[in-house]
Parts: sequence; structure tokens; C-alpha cells
Amino acid sequence: MGGDLWHNILVPANITKDELIAVAKVLFKEQPGRYHIFTDDKEFQAFIDSDAHYMESDKPNYPYPEKWANKHYKAMINKHPTRGYLGEWALSAMSLTSLKFAESPQDSLIISLGKPEKPVH
Repeated sequence: MGGDLWHNILVPANITKDELIAVAKVLFKEQPGRYHIFTDDKEFQAFIDSDAHYMESDKPNYPYPEKWANKHYKAMINKHPTRGYLGEWALSAMSLTSLKFAESPQDSLIISLGKPEKPVH
């Protein structure tokens, strides 16, 4: 994605909102960076391939695994959707099944993580 390094994390399928937030806080404190958080890895390579070819002419050869992602792509850690320009980061819901963790039905934000204390990797 745009040349940024993304870390990919697998968590239990039955993870709760509190557990997901706890994982995100530890990851962001210990090794700040961009993270995709999944509950299954069966279509992970298709997800990566689709992402890698997103803006390229051969994109049709790498379809996004939408059904799988809607179930298993729980969240991401990335720059805050509205305060990223201030250096703030957030945990956001990324699938239909994880929107229940969001602060508001109109927003995918789960929790603001603030500014990193260490360099972002």
C-alpha cells in the first residue's frame, strides 16, 4: 500500500472488542506501525496480491477476496482518519462483522491510539 510497510496479525475468531483494543494498544506501544488484523489466513495471499496490484493494469488478475475479508479482516491500525495530520493513529473496523466494535454506527473508528512514542515501522 503506497510503499508503506504493513504488518499482518492473526487473532482468534472470537476476539472481543476489549481484547482487540488491548492487542492494538500493545502493538502500537511496542512497535508502532500499520497493521492489518485478521481472524483467518485462508485467503490472506489473495488479499495481499489484490492489494499489491490495486493501482496496476493487471488488477483484474488479482481479485479482492471480498467474502473472506468481510468476515475475517477485523481491523487495522493506521493514521487516524480525521486527526492523522496531527500525528495521531487509530484502530478502525474493517469488515461488516467488526463494525459492531466501532464507537458509532456512522464511523469505523474503534479507538484512537494517540501519537506513537517510538519510530513507526
